[in-house]
This record gives sequence, C-alpha cells and structure tokens, in this order.
Amino acid sequence: MCGDSRWRLGHLLAARVLIRINLIGIGQSSHARKSNNSLKGPNEALATGDDISREEQKMMCRAVRLMPLIAAISFWSVLGPTARAEEDDTAALAAALKTAKATLQDGLRASKARGTPISAKFEIEDGKLQLSIYTMKGNDFIEVVADPKAGAIAYAQEITDAMDLNEAIEQQAAVAKAKVPLLAAADTAVNENAGSRAVSIVPELKNGQATAEVTLLTGNTFKKVTEKLD
Repeated sequence: MCGDSRWRLGHLLAARVLIRINLIGIGQSSHARKSNNSLKGPNEALATGDDISREEQKMMCRAVRLMPLIAAISFWSVLGPTARAEEDDTAALAAALKTAKATLQDGLRASKARGTPISAKFEIEDGKLQLSIYTMKGNDFIEVVADPKAGAIAYAQEITDAMDLNEAIEQQAAVAKAKVPLLAAADTAVNENAGSRAVSIVPELKNGQATAEVTLLTGNTFKKVTEKLD
C-alpha cells in the first residue's frame, strides 16, 4: 500500500470514530429531550432551546477532549504500516546484497562512460536487486542501471520523472562544489568501517559545504556515515 493510501486510511478511520461519537451524543441528546418534553407543560417546553444549546456545548467539549485520541489513531494507522514496510524493504535489500558480486564503487566506475556520477544506490526494483547511478552529461540527467552481479552497465535512460529530476538537480549542486569524487568518498567510508560494503552514496549541501551520506551494510546491519567532499 502506498503512503498516500495509508494516510487516507488513517484519516478515514479517525473520521469514523468522530462520527460515531457524534451520533451517540446526538442519540442521547434526542432521547433526553423527548423524555424531558413529555414531562414539561406548555410553558416549560419553551426552555428547550437553552437545553439544546447546553447539550451541544457538552457534545463539543466531549469531541475536543477526544481529539488527541483521534489524532493518535490517525498517526499510528499511518506510521505502523510504514515502519513495517521499511523494515521489510531493508531486510529484503540486505538478503539480496549477499549474492551481489559487484560493489557500489564498480557501478560508479562503469557509469563514468555515461557522464559524471552524482549519486548511486543498490535498490529493490520490481522484486529484483539493481544498482542505480545518477549521472549528468551536459544538461541531461541520466539514470544508469548496472548489473549487480558483474557491475557492467545494463541500460541507461534520461531522467524525466519530476521527483527524480529534482533529486538529481540537488545532487548535482552538491557535486559541483565537491573536490572529492564520490568514488573516493565511498572507498574512504568502506575502509574506515572494516567488513562493510557501501549500499548508497548521496551528496548534499550542508551550510554551503558539500558532503555525502554513505549507507553501509555490515552483516544485516545498516549504518549511515557522512563524508566530506570539499
């Protein structure tokens, strides 16, 4: 289930809770008014407007008090499935990488034939492991997909998706200020963490300085480190 669907489901559940609370309150108020009116005379019945107003105020107060509960239901209905999905994806990626002979650095080297590498990552796509590298050549942003077993380029395509394109533009801005290539930064991260392999490297600007976030995998444990690029 995608993130938007989980978000809508959470709000729908919270809305149902609120509607149920209001319906119960309305039913109770209606029953109380009928019972009271049956006992009142003609003159006393004129005061029902004030009674209704007080009952509405009570219902509003009840709803306000229960808003934190409703918000919690909405929050956990979204966060719970998302967290479990991320754990499943992480476990699947760790398992798939055990059979990958190519390294992230192999993909960075191979992608140079299609431009300057600006990021790289192993990922599960359509149930299969792949090594994706973003490059820039001239004014074009290209996704180079390498074979995770051999490291050779499988295919390359221009990046056209708006979200992916925005990420590529941000990555290129960081690489433009970098003095250290991504390949060297990935090598440094691996060498400083014995027994690990690089899973991804993403450059970014922090306070105007170029850095790279490198995700490492040791056994089944993922770890993120930051390498300076300037």
